[in-house]
Amino acid sequence: MPSASEASVVLSGRLFAAGSAACADAMLSIDEHGLLRLDCGLQQEHLDATTLAWGDRIGRAPQRIELPDGRIFETSLHDTASRLRQQLYGRAPHNVLFYLERVHPRLLLLFVLAIALMFAGVRWGVPWTADLAARLVPVSVEQRIGTGVMQTLDYAVFKPSTLPPKQQQQVQAVFDDLARNQVNLEHTLQLHFRKGDTIGANALALPGGDIVITDELIEMASSQDEIAGVLAHEIGHVHHRHGLRRMARAVGLSAVLMMMTGDISSMVSDTAAMGAGLLDLAYSRDFERDADTHAAELMQASGRDPAALAQMLERLEKSHPDKLSLPDWTASHPATEERIRRLRETLQTHPAD
Repeated sequence: MPSASEASVVLSGRLFAAGSAACADAMLSIDEHGLLRLDCGLQQEHLDATTLAWGDRIGRAPQRIELPDGRIFETSLHDTASRLRQQLYGRAPHNVLFYLERVHPRLLLLFVLAIALMFAGVRWGVPWTADLAARLVPVSVEQRIGTGVMQTLDYAVFKPSTLPPKQQQQVQAVFDDLARNQVNLEHTLQLHFRKGDTIGANALALPGGDIVITDELIEMASSQDEIAGVLAHEIGHVHHRHGLRRMARAVGLSAVLMMMTGDISSMVSDTAAMGAGLLDLAYSRDFERDADTHAAELMQASGRDPAALAQMLERLEKSHPDKLSLPDWTASHPATEERIRRLRETLQTHPAD
């Protein structure tokens, strides 16, 4: 409450009887004792300020103050009402709706447009620019990035393969056969065998042409064609440069600027440092659809059964019924059921010869 020495604010308005349109001129003020006083004609009464219900200030519409007995005090002197309220409660009212209404409609529109443009830039602009910049990076630079990432993964994630040499040779022969049938590829493909350990059955394509397959995935496969399906899928990622494009999107605008300005050394060190973090980066649905389609076509070109990739996906699905521990190359992909369905549809549309 204000002190007696503080200049009191006098708020003029109209007092409506409870549930009635009848009204009379009235005033609200703070008397010399610091109490809220209501004057209406020749009648005076003191009110408990804590029992008043102050209506929101909306534009130029009269502001309403409801008294405990249902009477309504109405005033159009908004600034005076705010000062009285501040004297009573020691703070000015905060009405978000009122302040928004005071903002010029054009300014509000510009603000909304700015937010929309910011969202569109992050959602579509950065990925599009990152993809464009990634396509302009020389393959030699992409290979340097892949080498750095491989070294980091070997240090932090993978362990040396324990697969018997004869089994490695068999898988290598499958990979070499796929590589021979792959056309229009600037990259030099290289297969690496590693023990997945904590990441289990897995396969991934690094920027530049390096492809890693884990012992656990090879042991899970029931045929050479199932392994070939997985490898063909990863070759599809290399062909479309998905690894570099995914990294550019993850690093963001800084990577785009480094690519476009030629600051290659910084880009190589930054992306290589991401290392194991790349395992947590999900490919987009479009990337995965491209790689699955590429795998089916490459399997057909190699004289292998394209349905083997779908069979391998189904095997992985059954081995991880909770879907929470699926290997990275499936868990981060579109829903496995969707991928299997699309592969089946592709094979029906373009059956193997």
